[in-house]
Amino acid sequence: LWLPTLVYVGILSSYATIDFGPVAAGYLGIALLGLLFASVGVFTSALAKNQIVAAIFAFAALVVVFSVGLIENLVTNPIWKNALSYMNLWDHMDDFAKGLVDTRRLVYPVSLSAFFLFLSVKALEAVKGR
Repeated sequence: LWLPTLVYVGILSSYATIDFGPVAAGYLGIALLGLLFASVGVFTSALAKNQIVAAIFAFAALVVVFSVGLIENLVTNPIWKNALSYMNLWDHMDDFAKGLVDTRRLVYPVSLSAFFLFLSVKALEAVKGR
């Protein structure tokens, strides 16, 4: 799946100087974002019986997760602004695009993915117990 893009990077590196740090960090950020999206999709699929309903719920949940960065600009309380700043996926992806790999930027999508997978397991256990 990533092979064609790696081939493009290889071709570009033969014509220009490429800093591979931001490229690798960008791929890591996209992989973590994909992990988060997949875990939200698994969770909504565990809740809904219909695939279309699960897709709509997943889309709605991901819109909320992405909107946190926009809500940050509306908040004036410094404590809430700091908390929303940490949850802003836009800033996370900007840092990855710059080649900055910080543990704070790694922990958030991994922990959120683990949380949604945990909720998925609990939802499936509840359905199995009925």
